[in-house]
Amino acid sequence: MKSTYGSTGGELNLRRMGIVPSGLLDSLKSRLLLQMLLTAEASRHARERAFAMFDQPRGTGNRRGFLAGHAEAKDSRLAR
Repeated sequence: MKSTYGSTGGELNLRRMGIVPSGLLDSLKSRLLLQMLLTAEASRHARERAFAMFDQPRGTGNRRGFLAGHAEAKDSRLAR
């Protein structure tokens, strides 16, 4: 979905409501990724970044771990 139409129920309307597009992922892979992110208690921002990686054509760019910051935060909570 790339800003195609803005009528009720359209992509622009859904984005304003907070939808996170899954890009190139099919429904099964999207659900699996979401389940893993929720299990890891990833923040909304981390979930959005994870799905954004699949919202673009594949390239050779840097795909730094989207849960890296979350893992550090979780480790610091366990150390307390």
